[in-house]
Amino acid sequence: MRFVKNLYMGESVEKKKALIKWKLNHGSGMLSSYVIALTKCGDDKLEIYHNAVLNQKYYRKYPPCVVGIAGSFEEAALLSWKIMSDAGAENGNYDLWTYFGLDKEAK
Repeated sequence: MRFVKNLYMGESVEKKKALIKWKLNHGSGMLSSYVIALTKCGDDKLEIYHNAVLNQKYYRKYPPCVVGIAGSFEEAALLSWKIMSDAGAENGNYDLWTYFGLDKEAK
């Protein structure tokens, strides 16, 4: 699993950041954790996954680039809105790859 340097965390999971990252890397189950990731196609879009989806073989072979973690789907939706608004305020556009300092070709 790849995590960006300035990872966004929801309020309900803020204090458990290290534990949740460890569990995501090791495929350990959690009832309510959602991951916000950049799309693989290089578009400036975000995807929300339940953590159980990331245990599939495809995501083990091609791990997503995680930019946020939330405790519920609603919190993940609000957090993704915050990510987009922060990127727009800083860059003047919504280029998430540049905002997080990533290379689009290195997906």
